[in-house]
Amino acid sequence: VKPGDVNRSPRWISPYHHRLDWQLWIAAQTGRIERNPWILSLLLKLLQKEKDVVGLLESDPWSGNDASPRYIRVEKYKYSYNDKGSSPYWNRERIGRYFPYGQGVLTEAMLKDIIRGR
Repeated sequence: VKPGDVNRSPRWISPYHHRLDWQLWIAAQTGRIERNPWILSLLLKLLQKEKDVVGLLESDPWSGNDASPRYIRVEKYKYSYNDKGSSPYWNRERIGRYFPYGQGVLTEAMLKDIIRGR
């Protein structure tokens, strides 16, 4: 998981491990989303367009749209460096769906039920 532009080279930011993309990468390495329940809360807050959470993203994907998003899903990709000086900086290969499993998308109500343990 590496949210953002594949044409942009990585930035040197310290401490790097507190960045959202780094936390998502670690979560994806540990297996299923149930091992990282904080992601469910993140997804719910994104669906609710919570300003503090949307502010963690490089840009607001819903900018200019007053309505909240209705559906959400998480895809998993494998990233590798491209040849030096080439564009895009990253090569990206889709691995598959990270969540929800199988096909489909989640709504706000579905996420709330999952978080409540239904």
